[in-house]
Amino acid sequence: MRLLEIGRVTKTRGLKGTLKVASFLAGNDALLVLKDVFITPAIATNPDVTSGLVELPPEDFRYYRVRKAHLHRGGFFFLDLEGIEDIGSALPLIGTRVLVPPSYLPPLPTGEYYWFELLGATIVSEQKIPLGKLIAIFPTGGNDVYVCRAGDIELLIPAVPECIVGIDIEAKTITVALPAGYEELWQTQN
Repeated sequence: MRLLEIGRVTKTRGLKGTLKVASFLAGNDALLVLKDVFITPAIATNPDVTSGLVELPPEDFRYYRVRKAHLHRGGFFFLDLEGIEDIGSALPLIGTRVLVPPSYLPPLPTGEYYWFELLGATIVSEQKIPLGKLIAIFPTGGNDVYVCRAGDIELLIPAVPECIVGIDIEAKTITVALPAGYEELWQTQN
């Protein structure tokens, strides 16, 4: 089953089994519709760096129905799960990963994408010259920055309309406009 990691259990809260989760979600909409989650040990597997998703056999995760999910400040959320009724049943879950199928996430407005949809995409110039693969995305406050890698060389691309010309999710391609001279520099380095 292909799953997306949305957070890690960091500690418990209270005596009734509530879990505090460090959130990997950029927005809050997914929590509002969260009905169930899958929990797996942190060491079970690492995400596929080309997609941000993990492929897990059923024996590597456990299904839980969500009773309540609510936001907390500082990039955390709380989860109350059916079957986790007290601190004794919650404590063994500290350090585990909280995952959901990508289909659980609400649709985004046109022109917006989940990171897992973009990671692993081939980045090309406007002249269709391949520049590398999108290996990471990091937020900077004003805009995200895409990390494009070809071999040992990385190119940081601001995710702003002036630089991102087009995104084709089906073809897994991102077309970028590079500043003058960058394309020639990039080709001499590769």
